[in-house]
Amino acid sequence: MYVIIYMMAEKKILIVEDDAIVSSLISRILGSHGYSVTTARTGKDTLAEIQTSNYNLALLDIGLPDIPGTELLKKIRKSNYDMSIMITGH
Repeated sequence: MYVIIYMMAEKKILIVEDDAIVSSLISRILGSHGYSVTTARTGKDTLAEIQTSNYNLALLDIGLPDIPGTELLKKIRKSNYDMSIMITGH
């Protein structure tokens, strides 16, 4: 008898949002659906975070306090980091 074990790879999402309430709400919703969620509040924190962990998806706020979300997107893409990215609006 053969037993095949299928393990779904953990789906990791990075939420980049400077508003703590919005970040917490999105984290709870995605976490309740089985995603592993990490949050960052600034562009600088985001760039440091993607150097230490791999993510399947990043949700970027456009209005960050230090780096606009559109610029952060460019920086992530230049690093050749392989993840899907979605920018959220106000």
